[in-house]
Amino acid sequence: MRRKMIMKDKTKEQLIRELTELRREYTEIQESKQQLQAVLDYTPNVEHWVGPDGKLIWVSSLVSEVTGYSVEECFQMKDFPLPMIHEADRKRRKHLFTGAGQESRGHHFDFRIICKDGREKWVSLSWRTMYDKNGINLGWRYSISDITDKKQLVNELNKTNHILGLAQEVSEAGIWTMDIQTGKVTWSNALYRLFGLSPSKDKVSRETWRQLFHPEDRERTERIFNDSLNRKISRRTTYRIVLPSGEIRWILSRGNTVFDEAGKPLFMVGICIDITEQKKLEEELKKHRNSLEMLVKDRTSELERKTLQLEETITTMRFLLDQRQKDRQEIQENIMANVNQLIVPFIDKLKINCSDRTNASYLDLLENNLQNIVSPFSNRLAYKNLNFTPSELQVSNLIREGKSTKEIADILNLSISTIQFHRDNIRKKLDLNKKNQKLSIFLRSLS
Repeated sequence: MRRKMIMKDKTKEQLIRELTELRREYTEIQESKQQLQAVLDYTPNVEHWVGPDGKLIWVSSLVSEVTGYSVEECFQMKDFPLPMIHEADRKRRKHLFTGAGQESRGHHFDFRIICKDGREKWVSLSWRTMYDKNGINLGWRYSISDITDKKQLVNELNKTNHILGLAQEVSEAGIWTMDIQTGKVTWSNALYRLFGLSPSKDKVSRETWRQLFHPEDRERTERIFNDSLNRKISRRTTYRIVLPSGEIRWILSRGNTVFDEAGKPLFMVGICIDITEQKKLEEELKKHRNSLEMLVKDRTSELERKTLQLEETITTMRFLLDQRQKDRQEIQENIMANVNQLIVPFIDKLKINCSDRTNASYLDLLENNLQNIVSPFSNRLAYKNLNFTPSELQVSNLIREGKSTKEIADILNLSISTIQFHRDNIRKKLDLNKKNQKLSIFLRSLS
């Protein structure tokens, strides 16, 4: 009996220990379940488990945040998540959820879904087949991540790349980058075209670039590039390249160094622009400028030569004018000498032997006219171009000699009124009508 009691007490203690162990294990299981549930609930992606029969076994609560559908609505949905997939993507993505003929895993299959509120989102699907420890298929675990923002960024990036590519094509330019740590060089497609290479056939490196440099520019260009790389500064340079076809092109290149937040250089980025046409225009402009300078120089020389010729001509003309004036003066002096020596003496003899008053007057008139012809007075009147008539010239000469109107009339055998008419015309032509000046005095002032 006592032995039975001892065995009963031991069984009781053993049961207590077993119960205590079960409670501990149960508590650990609950804690592990809670931790696992927390991991599943707060995973950044929508997770769900589909059994071998294709039925939904479990879905994470994040599904409501991403799609707007509750967990219960997802379980009620036939062939979850096919009904919420965009109609345009549903057919080509349906096989991913049937389980039939699937591979053991798959990653990053993108498609669109329609949320409960009608919004459209882009998601990316990955999956993996699950097995128990005995290798029995437990179904498939799916992970769906919201990539809407990423898609928008990709679309914006594609748009920017398209614009950049168009800008490079229009401007005949290309972009390059170089990782400073690894030395890896990357070219845009436009730069491949610019340098006459193919993105699919030609592998680029600094040596590729170096070989393209024109032999006469290679050393200078490498020195500038290395200086920019070593000093981590921006540099701008122009150089020539020789394309595989043998064609020579002019390139304008500019590069910048990009640094991280700590100031460590990460990579260099630059642009190459084809300026061959600009260089051709500059060369043409230089030729035109040189031609213009030569033309100006030739014209200047021609002008200087003609100026010298003109100065020589002017000097010659001055000499000839001076000589003409001397000849003229000499002729006048000869005429005056001849008149005084060959004519005047005979007039004086005629005056002595002439008793007739009228003839004596004619002799005086003849002498006066001869003197007027050779005197500066007659030259002065002709120079002033007063358009005196021969009669006005005779009358003016006699007035200058102090003859009265009556004496002039007797000498010229004209009426007094005619002589007065000539006097009035002479005053008018000499602009003396409004001046209180004696005509004889004014005429003598001209000699």
